[in-house]
Amino acid sequence: MKNNLCNSLVILTVLILLILLPNLLPGQNKQINYEQLLLEGRKLQRALLKLPEDFSSNNSYTLLITLHGNGGKASSIASLFSNFTNEKIIVAAPEGQYPKIVSGDVGYGWFYPTNDKSVWEKADLMTIENILNVIAEISSKYQIEKTYILGFSQGVSLAYMIAFTKPGLINGIIAIGGFLPELDSPSSLVTTQQIKAANEIKLLIAIGNEDMESIKKNCDYQNKFFQSMGFEVLYHQYKGGHNITTGLLDEILIWIKKNAI
Repeated sequence: MKNNLCNSLVILTVLILLILLPNLLPGQNKQINYEQLLLEGRKLQRALLKLPEDFSSNNSYTLLITLHGNGGKASSIASLFSNFTNEKIIVAAPEGQYPKIVSGDVGYGWFYPTNDKSVWEKADLMTIENILNVIAEISSKYQIEKTYILGFSQGVSLAYMIAFTKPGLINGIIAIGGFLPELDSPSSLVTTQQIKAANEIKLLIAIGNEDMESIKKNCDYQNKFFQSMGFEVLYHQYKGGHNITTGLLDEILIWIKKNAI
């Protein structure tokens, strides 16, 4: 009995020493401070392209750029526009460059994940440039008459940034269930004056009647804000939540065909 007790005390002492040893050794408890460096680097921009079924290089087309939401994929949003291939519309779906795990699957976001506003401007400009490169590449290969940009959720803010920082490039914006980007602050890329100067851009703002209240309020604000700036706005509330429904796609197609004339 006495031997067992001694053995137990020895084992317990060894365990305690193993736990405390790193803290007792000099230099082992020293905190290491790291400095984060954010460096620009080139990468290939992935985008999926859907051409009309009766495509001909002799014809001119409307280009529709579709921007998925945070955690989305190019393939997911591109698959929604299968019926558009019966029209004279080229659908392009770029993919965000910042990967993230959503429900065990890899999705992508458009904006660098940080709360540091000093990083936003630099990173956002790179994202905008990537989409502009997609538009330029498509326009160099196909006859594009008008260009529309559709943003869903997080893609809405990016759609606005692209349209208002490059006036004359985008003919129409389709904003579905997303937010207006921050305006007129030191870190924002879009100003109220830029928006006011581009009021020839056509706008379709859409929101599901079962979407989140914060998004519904912001979409309502967008409608009133752009109308006060002299924009021609179609504000469309559809039956659905935070998603793109077939009924909404029908309305989008009607709106594009009407404005593409």
